[in-house]
Amino acid sequence: MGEIDNQVGFAIRMLDIGMRKVLEADMKENGYDEATLMHSWILKYLYVNRDREVYQRDIEKHFGIGRSTVTTIIQLMEKRDLVCREAVEHDARLKKVFLTSKGYEHYELVEKNIQSTNRQAMAGISEEEKKEFLRIAEKIGMNLKKNKACMCMKCSMGMKEEKGEREGKE
Repeated sequence: MGEIDNQVGFAIRMLDIGMRKVLEADMKENGYDEATLMHSWILKYLYVNRDREVYQRDIEKHFGIGRSTVTTIIQLMEKRDLVCREAVEHDARLKKVFLTSKGYEHYELVEKNIQSTNRQAMAGISEEEKKEFLRIAEKIGMNLKKNKACMCMKCSMGMKEEKGEREGKE
Protein backbone atom coordinates (compact mmCIF):
# COMPACT_ATOMS: atom_id res chain seq x y z
CA MET A 1 0.00 0.00 0.00
CA GLY A 2 1.64 3.18 -1.14
CA GLU A 3 1.39 6.90 -0.56
CA ILE A 4 -1.11 7.28 -3.41
CA ASP A 5 -3.58 5.02 -1.57
CA ASN A 6 -3.39 7.29 1.48
CA GLN A 7 -3.94 10.33 -0.73
CA VAL A 8 -7.04 8.80 -2.33
CA GLY A 9 -8.65 8.08 1.05
CA PHE A 10 -7.79 11.56 2.28
CA ALA A 11 -9.16 13.15 -0.92
CA ILE A 12 -12.46 11.29 -0.50
CA ARG A 13 -12.71 12.49 3.10
CA MET A 14 -11.96 16.09 2.13
CA LEU A 15 -14.59 15.98 -0.65
CA ASP A 16 -17.13 14.75 1.89
CA ILE A 17 -16.29 17.55 4.32
CA GLY A 18 -16.33 20.16 1.55
CA MET A 19 -19.70 19.05 0.19
CA ARG A 20 -21.19 19.02 3.69
CA LYS A 21 -19.94 22.51 4.49
CA VAL A 22 -21.25 23.99 1.24
CA LEU A 23 -24.65 22.26 1.57
CA GLU A 24 -25.06 23.25 5.22
CA ALA A 25 -24.05 26.88 4.51
CA ASP A 26 -26.48 27.07 1.57
CA MET A 27 -29.27 25.60 3.67
CA LYS A 28 -28.71 28.12 6.47
CA GLU A 29 -28.39 30.99 3.97
CA ASN A 30 -31.78 30.03 2.50
CA GLY A 31 -33.44 29.86 5.92
CA TYR A 32 -33.54 26.10 6.05
CA ASP A 33 -31.83 25.19 9.29
CA GLU A 34 -34.66 23.12 10.72
CA ALA A 35 -33.14 19.80 9.67
CA THR A 36 -29.73 18.18 9.46
CA LEU A 37 -28.02 17.05 6.29
CA MET A 38 -29.08 13.44 6.98
CA HIS A 39 -32.68 14.65 7.30
CA SER A 40 -32.27 16.21 3.87
CA TRP A 41 -31.06 12.95 2.32
CA ILE A 42 -33.95 11.08 3.94
CA LEU A 43 -36.43 13.68 2.61
CA LYS A 44 -35.01 13.11 -0.86
CA TYR A 45 -35.16 9.31 -0.48
CA LEU A 46 -38.80 9.49 0.63
CA TYR A 47 -39.65 11.83 -2.24
CA VAL A 48 -38.00 9.63 -4.87
CA ASN A 49 -39.81 6.58 -3.43
CA ARG A 50 -43.15 8.32 -2.82
CA ASP A 51 -45.00 5.86 -5.10
CA ARG A 52 -44.22 2.85 -2.91
CA GLU A 53 -44.40 2.00 0.77
CA VAL A 54 -41.15 2.85 2.56
CA TYR A 55 -40.40 1.35 5.95
CA GLN A 56 -37.76 2.27 8.49
CA ARG A 57 -35.72 -0.80 7.52
CA ASP A 58 -35.57 0.51 3.92
CA ILE A 59 -33.99 3.73 5.21
CA GLU A 60 -31.58 1.76 7.41
CA LYS A 61 -30.47 -0.36 4.47
CA HIS A 62 -30.24 2.46 1.92
CA PHE A 63 -28.10 4.71 4.12
CA GLY A 64 -26.22 1.95 5.96
CA ILE A 65 -27.18 3.21 9.41
CA GLY A 66 -28.49 1.37 12.44
CA ARG A 67 -32.03 0.93 13.65
CA SER A 68 -31.69 3.12 16.75
CA THR A 69 -30.11 5.94 14.74
CA VAL A 70 -32.91 5.86 12.16
CA THR A 71 -35.52 5.72 14.93
CA THR A 72 -34.06 8.85 16.54
CA ILE A 73 -33.88 10.68 13.19
CA ILE A 74 -37.45 9.72 12.20
CA GLN A 75 -38.80 10.75 15.62
CA LEU A 76 -37.16 14.18 15.30
CA MET A 77 -38.44 14.57 11.75
CA GLU A 78 -41.94 13.68 13.01
CA LYS A 79 -41.70 16.34 15.73
CA ARG A 80 -40.80 18.87 13.04
CA ASP A 81 -43.77 17.68 10.94
CA LEU A 82 -41.55 16.62 8.02
CA VAL A 83 -42.57 12.94 8.00
CA CYS A 84 -45.33 10.76 9.33
CA ARG A 85 -45.42 7.09 10.29
CA GLU A 86 -48.48 4.94 9.83
CA ALA A 87 -49.16 1.29 10.66
CA VAL A 88 -49.84 -1.05 7.76
CA GLU A 89 -52.74 -3.50 7.72
CA HIS A 90 -50.79 -6.60 6.66
CA ASP A 91 -48.19 -6.44 9.49
CA ALA A 92 -48.76 -4.64 12.80
CA ARG A 93 -44.98 -4.47 13.40
CA LEU A 94 -44.38 -2.35 10.30
CA LYS A 95 -44.94 1.37 9.93
CA LYS A 96 -44.59 3.09 6.62
CA VAL A 97 -42.77 6.41 6.59
CA PHE A 98 -43.87 9.19 4.25
CA LEU A 99 -43.53 12.94 3.70
CA THR A 100 -46.01 15.41 5.11
CA SER A 101 -46.96 18.50 3.10
CA LYS A 102 -44.30 20.41 5.05
CA GLY A 103 -41.86 17.60 4.20
CA TYR A 104 -42.58 18.08 0.49
CA GLU A 105 -41.94 21.82 0.79
CA HIS A 106 -38.67 21.22 2.60
CA TYR A 107 -37.66 18.59 0.06
CA GLU A 108 -38.03 21.16 -2.73
CA LEU A 109 -35.79 23.65 -0.88
CA VAL A 110 -33.24 20.93 -0.14
CA GLU A 111 -33.24 19.70 -3.74
CA LYS A 112 -32.51 23.22 -5.02
CA ASN A 113 -29.55 23.44 -2.65
CA ILE A 114 -28.26 20.01 -3.64
CA GLN A 115 -28.50 20.87 -7.34
CA SER A 116 -26.72 24.18 -6.78
CA THR A 117 -23.92 22.47 -4.84
CA ASN A 118 -23.58 19.78 -7.51
CA ARG A 119 -23.32 22.42 -10.26
CA GLN A 120 -20.66 24.23 -8.24
CA ALA A 121 -18.71 21.02 -7.60
CA MET A 122 -18.90 19.85 -11.23
CA ALA A 123 -17.92 23.16 -12.85
CA GLY A 124 -15.28 22.60 -15.54
CA ILE A 125 -15.50 18.80 -15.36
CA SER A 126 -16.41 16.98 -18.59
CA GLU A 127 -19.13 14.33 -18.84
CA GLU A 128 -16.42 11.76 -19.54
CA GLU A 129 -14.54 12.74 -16.37
CA LYS A 130 -17.76 12.55 -14.32
CA LYS A 131 -18.48 9.05 -15.65
CA GLU A 132 -14.92 7.94 -14.87
CA PHE A 133 -15.17 9.36 -11.35
CA LEU A 134 -18.44 7.50 -10.74
CA ARG A 135 -16.98 4.27 -12.17
CA ILE A 136 -14.00 4.47 -9.82
CA ALA A 137 -16.14 5.50 -6.83
CA GLU A 138 -18.36 2.47 -7.47
CA LYS A 139 -15.31 0.19 -7.50
CA ILE A 140 -14.07 1.66 -4.23
CA GLY A 141 -17.52 1.17 -2.73
CA MET A 142 -17.65 -2.46 -3.85
CA ASN A 143 -14.20 -3.09 -2.35
CA LEU A 144 -15.34 -1.64 0.95
CA LYS A 145 -18.56 -3.67 0.91
CA LYS A 146 -16.58 -6.88 0.33
CA ASN A 147 -14.39 -6.09 3.31
CA LYS A 148 -17.41 -5.29 5.50
CA ALA A 149 -19.13 -8.52 4.43
CA CYS A 150 -16.05 -10.55 5.29
CA MET A 151 -15.79 -8.92 8.69
CA CYS A 152 -19.48 -9.53 9.38
CA MET A 153 -19.12 -13.19 8.40
CA LYS A 154 -16.19 -13.55 10.81
CA CYS A 155 -18.22 -11.94 13.59
CA SER A 156 -21.27 -14.11 13.00
CA MET A 157 -19.11 -17.23 12.74
CA GLY A 158 -17.38 -16.26 15.97
CA MET A 159 -20.76 -15.88 17.65
CA LYS A 160 -21.79 -19.36 16.47
CA GLU A 161 -18.58 -20.85 17.82
CA GLU A 162 -19.04 -19.13 21.20
CA LYS A 163 -22.67 -20.26 21.36
CA GLY A 164 -21.64 -23.84 20.51
CA GLU A 165 -18.94 -23.79 23.19
CA ARG A 166 -21.43 -22.50 25.80
CA GLU A 167 -24.00 -25.15 24.82
CA GLY A 168 -21.35 -27.87 25.07
CA LYS A 169 -20.35 -26.75 28.58
CA GLU A 170 -23.90 -26.68 29.88
